[in-house]
Amino acid sequence: MAIIGSGGIVQDILNNFVAELELKPSTSKQLRLHFEKKYGKEMDNYSAYKSAMKVLIPVLVIQDKNDEEVAVKAGINIHKHLKNGKLFQTGDQGHSKVLANSTVIKKVVQFTKANN
Repeated sequence: MAIIGSGGIVQDILNNFVAELELKPSTSKQLRLHFEKKYGKEMDNYSAYKSAMKVLIPVLVIQDKNDEEVAVKAGINIHKHLKNGKLFQTGDQGHSKVLANSTVIKKVVQFTKANN
């Protein structure tokens, strides 16, 4: 399995969303509290890093150091919580171009073949 530019912590994703909409930062906390009250569960339970702790298969985490949409710390944090993960960082692709990069594609193919 390979994941590319994935947000690792739900609260960070929510904070970025609120910032993009140019809303008050407190809106992010209000949204989280509303979710938790409505569903009776902590929003952080849905964070990718928590799910990563349960994944046993090999996972290639691809994260660009210059991703403006998903902070590089997200990929590092997901990788840190995987039992069998490998981190591959690019440096000049941003968030969207990484999918079309031939080096990234080769890395994903190599990783997939080596772990099947």
